[in-house]
Amino acid sequence: MSQQQRDYKDYAANERNYLAWIRTAITVITLGFLMEKFELFLATLHLKWLKQGNGAVPIDGIAKGSSVGIALVLFGIGIVFIGFYRFVRVKRALDSGDEYMFRGITIPLIVAVIMLGFGIYLLVYLAELL
Repeated sequence: MSQQQRDYKDYAANERNYLAWIRTAITVITLGFLMEKFELFLATLHLKWLKQGNGAVPIDGIAKGSSVGIALVLFGIGIVFIGFYRFVRVKRALDSGDEYMFRGITIPLIVAVIMLGFGIYLLVYLAELL
């Protein structure tokens, strides 16, 4: 395998990695957006229920869920910046021709733990609605 083929594979792998970060960010932002819209749906349903004279229905979790939706959107935006930073850092290392040392999985692991936390929160939140 020639040096040019090896270089292309490295650049292509870096680009695929960056696109994976962007897909993850889009997913997280979409999840936050849907969470926010679900809260609006619950609030609208609550108001309609009240107008029909069926009495009050407790909606304690609406503001809490709305905050989670906004947090997810902000977190998704942060993931875009993290992915871009990693892409540029690796591209510069590839351009310089120096050996690039693998720095570990600290940032992806932190992102995964945060997403796991959001997932557990959403599971508990939806279980409370049942």
